[in-house]
Amino acid sequence: MQPKVLIVDDEEISPLYLQGFLGDQFDFAHVGSGEMALAEIDRIAPAVILLDVEMPGGMNGYQVCHAIKQNQAWQQIPVFFISAHSAAEDRLKAYQSGGDDYVSKPFNAEEIRHKITLALSNQVKRSELAEKARTASKMAMSSIREAASAGAVLGFLSEIVRLRSHEEIIDATLHALQRIQMEGAVQLRSGAGHLSRNSSGACSAVEDAVLAAMASNNRIVDLDKRSAFNYERATIIAYNMPLQDPELYGRLKDTIVKMAEALDVHMRALDGVNAAVERGDILLKQLNMRGELAREAQARIKAQRDSALRALKQLTECVNTAAAATGDAQKQLLQTLTRDIQSQAQTVAHFSAELDKLMATIGAAAEDPQLQSAAPTPTAGGVRFNSVELF
Repeated sequence: MQPKVLIVDDEEISPLYLQGFLGDQFDFAHVGSGEMALAEIDRIAPAVILLDVEMPGGMNGYQVCHAIKQNQAWQQIPVFFISAHSAAEDRLKAYQSGGDDYVSKPFNAEEIRHKITLALSNQVKRSELAEKARTASKMAMSSIREAASAGAVLGFLSEIVRLRSHEEIIDATLHALQRIQMEGAVQLRSGAGHLSRNSSGACSAVEDAVLAAMASNNRIVDLDKRSAFNYERATIIAYNMPLQDPELYGRLKDTIVKMAEALDVHMRALDGVNAAVERGDILLKQLNMRGELAREAQARIKAQRDSALRALKQLTECVNTAAAATGDAQKQLLQTLTRDIQSQAQTVAHFSAELDKLMATIGAAAEDPQLQSAAPTPTAGGVRFNSVELF
């Protein structure tokens, strides 16, 4: 298809002349005034415009050229002035109005062919350079957006790693979504239950149920402009996914799924920390209880020992007294001694029974399953404490 050249000239001679010499290389169109040229440019879609300076009607060539160059859709079309005037002043006006070249009448057909060919070649090069510039700009913007997305994720990670409260974690997540111009809802799940919030505050009962149901769905679920990102302990739903921009849509999905994964890991770490703290509390409680029992056992052993020593001393005194006595007095003393020995024996037996119960309680505390689960786990290399994965 031949390049199309629009000639704007009130005379017929120039168009006929150029058509005769260059018609095999270019497709010529002709209008007789500037107003007609502006009305026909979109329909003709010329590659080059040859514009006379002096024309009848309300607009001269300079005004027409200025109007063409002010229109964003036309401003890349090369405009060559053709005029019988060749003074420097005329050429200056042509360039000031936006003209690309100036050809004096009478013109040479070969000169016109060369200028048109050169202009078309330069136009192709400009288009190629503009496309390269657009591609480079697009790549640069894409890199900037990728860096911004990575920065948003890193900022989010550095923020939530310090938080233990589920409310604070959800608030931080919603704020991170807002920083990337997204609105949504978040649900966190743990052994103690779940908590749901959205950008406006508390979730409705329906929204809470949807978030809970999402936990068993695929990793990413797309629902028109909404996308859900699911992990075992966390779900994020984004409400306003940009379907009209596939590149931005894909980048946001990559960013939000990383945020959801980070939430899941952090929640898992918190569950481990909370379990470790709970086991530590149980261990401390059991150790305190065992300490109290041990102190009580020590006190009872001492009391039993003191009682036995007193009984032995009393028995010794009674035996000595009975040995020195005679007759009925000795018999009475022996009876008294027998009763005292029985009483002391019962006291010792009572102390022994109480001590046995106390020692059994200490033994049961040592074998408590909760205490066992809180204790270190032995390994071939020595002792390994229950591992807690920290995010």
